Amino acid sequence: MSSRARTLVLAVPLLLVLLAGAAYYLLDAWLESAGGRRAVERALEERIGFPVALQGEFSVMLIPAVGVAGTALVVGEPGPAREVMRSGEYAVSLALAPLLERRLVIRSVRLGNGMFHAERWSRGGASVAGAAPAQLQLPEIVRLEVRDFEVRVAAGDDRPYRLRELDIEGFAAGRPAAFVLEVEALGRWAGSFAWNPGPATLDVSATGSGPWAGELSVRAGLGLAGGDGRVDVNWTAAPAASREGVDIRASFRFASVAMGLRVDDLQIASGQLAITGQGCLIGEDPPQLHLELVSERVDFDSLPDIAALSGAGAAPGMAGAEPSSAPDAPGGLAFNVRLSAPQMSAGGAVARDAVLQFGGAPDCTGAERVPN
Repeated sequence: MSSRARTLVLAVPLLLVLLAGAAYYLLDAWLESAGGRRAVERALEERIGFPVALQGEFSVMLIPAVGVAGTALVVGEPGPAREVMRSGEYAVSLALAPLLERRLVIRSVRLGNGMFHAERWSRGGASVAGAAPAQLQLPEIVRLEVRDFEVRVAAGDDRPYRLRELDIEGFAAGRPAAFVLEVEALGRWAGSFAWNPGPATLDVSATGSGPWAGELSVRAGLGLAGGDGRVDVNWTAAPAASREGVDIRASFRFASVAMGLRVDDLQIASGQLAITGQGCLIGEDPPQLHLELVSERVDFDSLPDIAALSGAGAAPGMAGAEPSSAPDAPGGLAFNVRLSAPQMSAGGAVARDAVLQFGGAPDCTGAERVPN
């Protein structure tokens, strides 16, 4: 090999290293600057439709991915009364090739130790400066990781949900994305969802395990613009004292109303039992679930032991007993449920035109649909 060839062989790799070093230095200097921080904020704003502020400590990541990290990411107008989300730590990785041209393409976001106000997000009250009022948007992203968040679903909620983990991979509008979700008291769920921004619909399919025996499988189609949709649930479980599987199926439609949610076309089936009904979920404190249910025949001796499956208390007695106060479920949900049937039987006893009631009398007066 000639001396010139040897020089080229040695010089080319060295030149590439020097160019890479210079590029990283320039990227580091730009991202560390106020202009670089603001560019990241704008890129996030374009994705989610809300103002974004990177506060607190701010640093550049070069390994394992190029990006930025810090101690406070705020979505919405900063301040306890208006911000939609605040994360106590964050890391945003960026695609390298566009970054060399000072264009930011976000690849992944990691958030931790924060607070999310779901009711402020759904209102879409905040918008990017100079833009039209924000509509519900979801950012296209390769990966989203969220850890240890409090989620408040209503204004003044002093019992937030504890989001332990949320992982979403390969999300883009109009195509399915895999997710894992774990919420304290609501279990751990894995499945996929698809967001269609045109009609503003969300389709979800997931299986979960938690403070109940066995697994719950859920399929849901949600119309977020109109606040309506349909949910199908299948619960396959077995009591601790039995190896025999229990299969409970339920489906219902819901629609947003001024008081909360209207529930229609409710169907519940397990073995020979079939129940239909309707009702509403009233967003009071605590929230109240009102259901009016009907069945042709209820044989309590053939029903699965729900207390053994879910850890709930003993089932109430048949009609004629003094109504008890509405029991509280995890999260403060209270039940007012009435089940009517031409015949109910248990232990050889038969009741005609019987009524079984949990809590108070269900009352959905005024639960009309919200006008479009």
